[in-house]
Amino acid sequence: MEVSIIIVSYNTAHLIADCLKSVQNSSGVEKEIFVVDNASSDNSVELIAARFPAVKLLANKDNKGFGAANNQAC
Repeated sequence: MEVSIIIVSYNTAHLIADCLKSVQNSSGVEKEIFVVDNASSDNSVELIAARFPAVKLLANKDNKGFGAANNQAC
């Protein structure tokens, strides 16, 4: 693995699909993608799970904050 990409998400269903498509379509480097969702209420988790099965999704039951969420993917 050359690069691990960590995306912290909170109610970003309107943005996350485009973001993940862009990251997945990038070439030239081997990568793994993590999304840590901080208890979104806008179906972000369901969207990611259904459309991006290769993404390592961590769905928090409460909002842990940006720093703590980043650390979860390590």
